[in-house]
Amino acid sequence: MKERHKESIGINARACLQLLHVSVNQDFHTLSSDQVEHVIQMADQARYQKPKNANGSRARYFYQRLQRQALLRILVLTVLLLGALTASAASVAPITAPTPIASAPQWTLVLPVLTHHFPTDRGMNDHNWGLGIERELPRHWSLLAEAYQNSLYRPTVVIGAAWMPIRLNRASLGAAAGLDLTHGYNQNPIAPLLVDGRAQIQATQRWALGVDIMPGTPVGIGLSVRYNLGKERTR
Repeated sequence: MKERHKESIGINARACLQLLHVSVNQDFHTLSSDQVEHVIQMADQARYQKPKNANGSRARYFYQRLQRQALLRILVLTVLLLGALTASAASVAPITAPTPIASAPQWTLVLPVLTHHFPTDRGMNDHNWGLGIERELPRHWSLLAEAYQNSLYRPTVVIGAAWMPIRLNRASLGAAAGLDLTHGYNQNPIAPLLVDGRAQIQATQRWALGVDIMPGTPVGIGLSVRYNLGKERTR
């Protein structure tokens, strides 16, 4: 394990995918024979060994590893950009008098759990595992970054913003829009733009349930668990 980690230090996943002339989301089985041969050469140079008892070729496992590393890099850069944007917004925001309720911007972790598709789930991925993070802004706005396995079984990274102006007791309603950085929705007529309606139901000051309604054919309704990382609000 130690030796494998040492050998993989010099691998630049994004550069490898660029040399192959493929997108970060392209399926291994769509590669040409020449591209597969180049993947094998890259795996040889990295002295890569696929996991024991793994099904599939060594080339496919190495290629998928490159994809995961490239997606992780995109997500990290996206989160850094999100932090820079919120820091910039905070630096130019007007100073207002303090309110009785603490209103410091909060970071929220978002964990996608389940999606149901209407009128049918056939051929769709109902378990969109991934991770997202949101940064609260004034006037019911927030910036967001998400990485997950979408309903088409494709890894997807999105950066965007949400607006939740409607407040009903413990529920918030609104919409979100974002850019699909990895082109995970190849049948989206407005790609790379993604839009959805959303709701948030607050269970406690830290925990909430998120509901996303994604238009299309079929329509997807996704559920997520949300955890507020900031200090609990006090009255």
